Amino acid sequence: MATNNKSLQPYVKRPRIDSPESEPIAENNYPAECELREHNCLYQKKAFSQLRNVADQQIQLFVKLEQLDDLAQVVEDLWKELVPSLSLVKVVMATLLTPPANLSGDNIQIILILRPGVEGSFVFSSMCTVSHIKHQLQQRMYPGLPEGGFNLSFDGSIMGDNDTFAQHRVQNGDEIEVIPIRTGGKPVIYLFSPSPILDVRVQLSLVKAWCFSAIYPPTPITLPSGDSLGEAIFWAVDTRPDGSLFDRLTNRKVAYLFWEAHTNLKPPISPLTTPSRILAFDPARPRISPSDSALLPFDKVTGYIDDALLAMELHTEARTSFITYWLPNLSKHTHIALRFLPQDQYEESAPLCITPAPDITTRVFMLFMGVEESNLGAWEAAKVPVEEWSRIVGVDKVKAKDANLFRVLEWGGMEI
Repeated sequence: MATNNKSLQPYVKRPRIDSPESEPIAENNYPAECELREHNCLYQKKAFSQLRNVADQQIQLFVKLEQLDDLAQVVEDLWKELVPSLSLVKVVMATLLTPPANLSGDNIQIILILRPGVEGSFVFSSMCTVSHIKHQLQQRMYPGLPEGGFNLSFDGSIMGDNDTFAQHRVQNGDEIEVIPIRTGGKPVIYLFSPSPILDVRVQLSLVKAWCFSAIYPPTPITLPSGDSLGEAIFWAVDTRPDGSLFDRLTNRKVAYLFWEAHTNLKPPISPLTTPSRILAFDPARPRISPSDSALLPFDKVTGYIDDALLAMELHTEARTSFITYWLPNLSKHTHIALRFLPQDQYEESAPLCITPAPDITTRVFMLFMGVEESNLGAWEAAKVPVEEWSRIVGVDKVKAKDANLFRVLEWGGMEI
């Protein structure tokens, strides 16, 4: 029986590659009294999201009994009788693909890392293109693949769609990581001035890990001219006391400036000749940890976000738009971990330059992710008080609410 808190957390083991029948590609170990009180796939799928789209016949239960050295598979009729005496339950998701006993030719077996703790084993030709492999994975509707698209990474480098495993020198048994294509969702920029200001120049640049996917009002995208940054855009607007803007390129009145970006990692196969700067916030690999976040059940998350935004002096329309934009994504999860980035970290990934310079610029960017019920114990330290975020982000609360100043406000976010 488990005797410490650490053992209460489900984990995933790498599958054996010599399975004679179906191959286990995700194994979750946890005490028998945890969630699975019935031999029922609904309970398993509730506890582990990676099982929700898996056929019931692919899910198998194994248990540890004191009188047996090895794990034993349980039939449904005996489940309720055995539960009180079980010390461990293993849920196995088995793929219907059986790797050949002896790989031949240019076939290699890879370990596909879907996300930390979730992995699978597949056999592909080393001469297949990455785009073909990604298509095959999507065709099989492999559970756990990111819904918004993904890239494949080997040894820390993203593989291009036209690359092959052979070009990257992938060997039998190597690990390939799935990197989700993430979107910086609806960052919008408000400009408030007590009196009209003509021809305000707003330039937004991105690091190369990002590329623009949507812009309004529309404006040309400038291609990168140096090594440090990637794409850039430029707006010329007139501000008005009511908060609206007049865009000079399109001759349209708008409430704010809008942009959106996707992650875009395409490093060359050859190694870099100069070291690259490490960003505190890397859009392609955003991170949330229990030490820098707050964990909330869904029924409390919108109130928490609204209170945090209010503490950062966001006005009513901005707070409402922020919450309603992210609500469909938030509602997919029973528990959510979230954090707001310090402005200086966010600024490194998306530098914003405005002329004439505002009296104050406030940039609010939230990262969030769903947390499985089975993993809540690992997030017990995620308790950042709501009033702390204005300090963490670095908001000058006095200037942010002073209507006599030229103020800029931006909000956005990203789901991990």
